Amino acid sequence: MRNLNSQLRRLRNHLGGREDMIAAIALAVVGVGGLSFTFLTHTGTPAGAALAYVAAMDRGDTDYVWAHTIIDSTSTSPATLSLLDRTALAAQINSTAHTRSNFSVTSVGYVSSGTQVMLTYDTSAGRRSTSLVMRGGAPHSWPVLAEPAGLDLALPPGAGALAIDGRTIEATSNGELIAAVFPGHHQVSLQASSLYLPYIGDVDARATLPSSTRVDLSGVKLTDKAIGDAKEAVATAFENCAGATVLHPQGCPQALTTDLATDTPRWVVLGDPLSDASIGLNDKAQPLVTGHYLMKLTYNSAAAHGTRVIAIGGPYAASLKWDGQAMSVTGFASSPAPTAVPRPGATDAQVLTALKAQFDLCLALQAGGSEGCPQQVAAFSASNFVWHANADPLQGVSVAWDSTQGFYRVTGNFDFSVDYDSTPPYSPTRHYQDRSSGQYIADLYWDGSKAVFVGFEK
Repeated sequence: MRNLNSQLRRLRNHLGGREDMIAAIALAVVGVGGLSFTFLTHTGTPAGAALAYVAAMDRGDTDYVWAHTIIDSTSTSPATLSLLDRTALAAQINSTAHTRSNFSVTSVGYVSSGTQVMLTYDTSAGRRSTSLVMRGGAPHSWPVLAEPAGLDLALPPGAGALAIDGRTIEATSNGELIAAVFPGHHQVSLQASSLYLPYIGDVDARATLPSSTRVDLSGVKLTDKAIGDAKEAVATAFENCAGATVLHPQGCPQALTTDLATDTPRWVVLGDPLSDASIGLNDKAQPLVTGHYLMKLTYNSAAAHGTRVIAIGGPYAASLKWDGQAMSVTGFASSPAPTAVPRPGATDAQVLTALKAQFDLCLALQAGGSEGCPQQVAAFSASNFVWHANADPLQGVSVAWDSTQGFYRVTGNFDFSVDYDSTPPYSPTRHYQDRSSGQYIADLYWDGSKAVFVGFEK
């Protein structure tokens, strides 16, 4: 350190006031960061050159920046587009000019490609940092080594013209491109189209090629017409899925994997799966509709040896494609960020009112059993059924809200007795009494104004 101080004094005497300030900054960096390097007795330092460089960028001085930039063009693979000329640099500088202030050097160190200077500066979004690699050039010159950064763009189908830093870009036919750009902040924009509203976003390109920075276009918004077309496509897809004749239809959101059906299952969509849907772009810039669905499933259960009528629901994510004329659903997947379905404001009493109405229907049943009722007795050639409740089936029940699937599940016990007449062929009529009891699980959903009975799971 004594040797470094003597060199700084010689440098201060030789350079004067301004260079004395630069040397002082560098000395502070040494003291804080624990770095050690030697100051040569010549005008200019990497730190001073870096400050001058970023100041020129902020004031929009393309001539200065271009003259003090060395472009490393040896590593541009796998870029399919190069934006490393003077025009591209000017576009980048102009798009971000006058957005930074209060530049400060935080550290100076050596890397294999030169001297790395770390700087911070103020923006409207807060304090930011950047680094520059300086190359020793002619005496008193420290140009910046620009290692091309990569921007990875997946363009939405049917999007308007793409521009990077205001410069219109010819997109590839499949909407995928990797652009070699100068490192730093860039502005990415899309013109309006029949599907999307105009969009402007920022990206900080730091990953040098062959790595790249993915451009996030999730903020792109669809037009009202495109939203309507997307909803129509999803509604059609749900209609097709409701026509499925298996418990786990391919390409559909609904599935029952814990049982086997001994007949053809029947699916019915409950409510509107698009009522709370969100429409935007996924991470591949494809239109995506996310929401929550609920379906009624009726089937003969191999496990329960009888008919089950249950509710099945959950979050969904419908991916869409655009063929140039219309949208269609390519498939359903689990929602990328499923959220719990909030319980409606209905009280337990309102839910039980709907269930009581169903039990009243079951007590008026003119049969030994029904898919919408819990009781079951073997009655042949029977008539004149009179069902009685030996106990209140709503007494001591448990009402739970399934926040994943989005419906109510009521658990309780029933105890019914029945009187009926049986008149087999060529036989006199006989009167019978029977009984059916056990635990039940009833599914109900909220249609926006009232609880609606779906079925008994058991």
